[in-house]
Amino acid sequence: MRAGVERGFLRELAESTGGRGRFEARFLWLLPQPMRFVADVVRRRLSCPEMLDGIAATSALRHELTAFLMSRHSPELPEHRRVDSARCTIVCPVRAGRLTLALDVHDGDWTYATGKLMKLIHETHVYLHRYWPDYAYESLGASLE
Repeated sequence: MRAGVERGFLRELAESTGGRGRFEARFLWLLPQPMRFVADVVRRRLSCPEMLDGIAATSALRHELTAFLMSRHSPELPEHRRVDSARCTIVCPVRAGRLTLALDVHDGDWTYATGKLMKLIHETHVYLHRYWPDYAYESLGASLE
């Protein structure tokens, strides 16, 4: 996280530890509202809880976004865009219309998983801007241009 601040793409970083192997950070990136990043060592999960709002569990957006995210495991993608399923599994549950983007970390390589989660967040935003511009405008505050 600190590397992102030093490189200038994350702003207003606030970090905390919650005990029981849990670390949380809040920062500004891509959206006007802060994002949350949670590392839960006990559950072996990295997540951005409630990253996207207004996604109905049975909607076309949920279906297509989930398919896009799961496609990031494809061996046909270049390594820098692929999430190695032997190392991490992409998880994207929706509760009360809020999608959490997460990685279950299998091999304990938190540096690899953190980098992949940050890339997944970015690719998700690019995907939404390209294929769901109305959602990106209404929910993320993106430009319609």
